[in-house]
Amino acid sequence: MILFTYDDIQKTLKIERDLGVLLEAQKQAFIDFSEKRITVPLPMQLHFHNHLGEPVGDCHVKAGYGNSDHFIVKVATGFPLNAAHHLPSGDGIMILFDAKTGLIKALFQDKAYLTHLRTALAVCAVTTLTPFPVEAFGIVGTGTQAKLCAQLLRHLYPEAPVYLWGRSEDKARAMALEHDTLFCPSLDDLLNKVTCVVTTTSSHTPLFYAHQVKYPLHIIAVGADGGGKQELAPDLFKEADPILVDSKLQAITFGDTSHALKLGMCSEDKIVEIGAIFSKNSCSLKAGLKKSPLMITDLTGIAAQDLAIAECVYAAAVAI
Repeated sequence: MILFTYDDIQKTLKIERDLGVLLEAQKQAFIDFSEKRITVPLPMQLHFHNHLGEPVGDCHVKAGYGNSDHFIVKVATGFPLNAAHHLPSGDGIMILFDAKTGLIKALFQDKAYLTHLRTALAVCAVTTLTPFPVEAFGIVGTGTQAKLCAQLLRHLYPEAPVYLWGRSEDKARAMALEHDTLFCPSLDDLLNKVTCVVTTTSSHTPLFYAHQVKYPLHIIAVGADGGGKQELAPDLFKEADPILVDSKLQAITFGDTSHALKLGMCSEDKIVEIGAIFSKNSCSLKAGLKKSPLMITDLTGIAAQDLAIAECVYAAAVAI
C-alpha cells in the first residue's frame, strides 16, 4: 500500500506537464459512467447545522467500481466557515482498492485537493462543448475550487481574460492579484463581460437570475453538490436547452437542476449527460448543442472522476 500525502501528490502531478493526460482521463470517466461501465451509487451525504438551524458544513461519501483494476471510496468534507478560524474549508481522503482482491492499493490523504482538481478538470473539459466562441471567462467564488479553475483556464486559454467576483470583496481582490484574473465589483458587471461563467460557491440561495444574464452564455455550476445547496435561479433552466450534467440521477435528486425540476422550469428530457456527448458516437447530440444561446452545465461530481484521478496519481508514482 502507498500512502500519498498532499505534498506527495503535488510532487507526483505537475499540472502544466500532465494536463492533457488528466483531461482525457476525466473525459473517459464521464463516457464510462454514461455507458454504464462504471457504477456509481448515489452519494451518502451528511449535513451539519448550527444551533439556529443554519447550514455550516457537509460530508460526502462517494464510491465507484466497474471497468477497472481498482475501485474507489472517497470521503470529502466542506465547512466554508472554517476560513474565519484560519482553517481549511475542506478535508478528505480517497482509498484506492484492488478490484480483484479487495486490498487497499493506495491512500490519498489529499486535503480534498484531488476532488478540487478533478472538478476543475471537468470544468475545462465542458468548456470545449460551448457552441459559441468564448471571448472571456468568469469565475464566481474565491475558494480553492475557484483558484484551481482560474489556474487551469488561464493555462488552456491564455488569450481569454478571466474575470472574478466573490461575495467577499477583500478575498476577491486578493485572489485576482494572485491568480492573474480581473476583479469585478459586482456580479452583474461580471455577467456583462463574459460568455462562460463558472460558479464555485457553497451558496444555499440563487446567486443570479435569468434577467441578469447576457446571451450567449455558458453557465458551469459546480458548487451545489449536495442537498440544500443552490447557486442558480430555477428560471435560468427555463431558457437553457439542453441542460448538461455529469449524472442525470444525481442532477434530479439534488443540486441546481433538481430545484428547477421541482418548480417545473425544465423537464427531464432536456437533461443530457456529458459522457454521452463526449462519446465518439454522439454526432447528433453535439449538433443539438448549437441550438440555444444559453447552455447550463450542472456538475454534482461523480466517483468515476475520483477513480480516474486516483489512478492517474497512482500510475505516475509507480512509473517514477
